Amino acid sequence: AGDAEPKAAAAKAATAPTVLAAEPKSLPKARPTAAMADAAFGVEAARALVAELLEKYQSDDFIRRCQALDDMWAKNNNQTQADRLLSITRLCDNVMRSLISRYGFDASPDGAKRAERAVMDVARAHADVKERRALLTSTIFAHFKHLNDPAPRRPLATSSSVR
Repeated sequence: AGDAEPKAAAAKAATAPTVLAAEPKSLPKARPTAAMADAAFGVEAARALVAELLEKYQSDDFIRRCQALDDMWAKNNNQTQADRLLSITRLCDNVMRSLISRYGFDASPDGAKRAERAVMDVARAHADVKERRALLTSTIFAHFKHLNDPAPRRPLATSSSVR
């Protein structure tokens, strides 16, 4: 019985695939995963992304887009504040998605969420990133004069209109 174990181990080793050591250059490059992008995103990357976003949010093109939304709200006040905030979020997500692939994130809505989370994580530990992130927010909202205009009130149903 003692002989059977070494023979079984030898048989298993003989049938196991051979693994060859290879130079790293000869291995195919692994496609970066979302987790790899998150792990590689550090303080300098957060600072650079926030700086790029601030530049975009101060650009004439972005300001024009914000003014178009704001003018629409002033003329046709049929959106709630939540709807308006969603419109702003979509506008900002488009800007973010145009930049984040350079930082290892997928240029998708999920990638934008991951990039935002990564910046927030860095901001928790670095006051300068936290301050610049707050500046992003104030810069964006400064473009909207009609964001807080009251939404139209819907008429209450009366007993004569409900049957």
